[in-house]
Amino acid sequence: MQPFPSIPLTTPGYIWQAATRFANQQPTGNKERQTYKSILAVGSLSFYLQARRIPTDLFSSDCWNPVIRLCSEIADLRLRGRDPLECCVFSPSQQECTVPPEAWGDRIGYVAIQIDLVNRKVDLLGFAPRIESETLTLHQLQNPESLPRFLRRS
Repeated sequence: MQPFPSIPLTTPGYIWQAATRFANQQPTGNKERQTYKSILAVGSLSFYLQARRIPTDLFSSDCWNPVIRLCSEIADLRLRGRDPLECCVFSPSQQECTVPPEAWGDRIGYVAIQIDLVNRKVDLLGFAPRIESETLTLHQLQNPESLPRFLRRS
């Protein structure tokens, strides 16, 4: 059970298109699904934060780089002049997700994003300033409404 109400995120059309294009470049079905969801999460979060006047640099995020995207499972969102956020993708039935080892270090925080592909919905579930293990659970999350304030203070 999710500890806070989620925030529905707007996903611009160009993000849906990029997610499809990048996913189609992947060698396996699992990697294709992971890439698709990661790009939706990162792009939707970027749009949300920019609407709240928190500058992001979506196109310099590692997940936008085709070589890194192929070799890694990260879903990073660069913030201008700061360490990136890591998007942790949840499906509607998940209570936890695995955070890839590449994302355990230089992150300003970990943001839980739920992707419901059946209903084409993307929701912000919450965030954690840090993680203590390779999994992020819903119970570790802080209120999603606090994310902009957290980023302005950090």
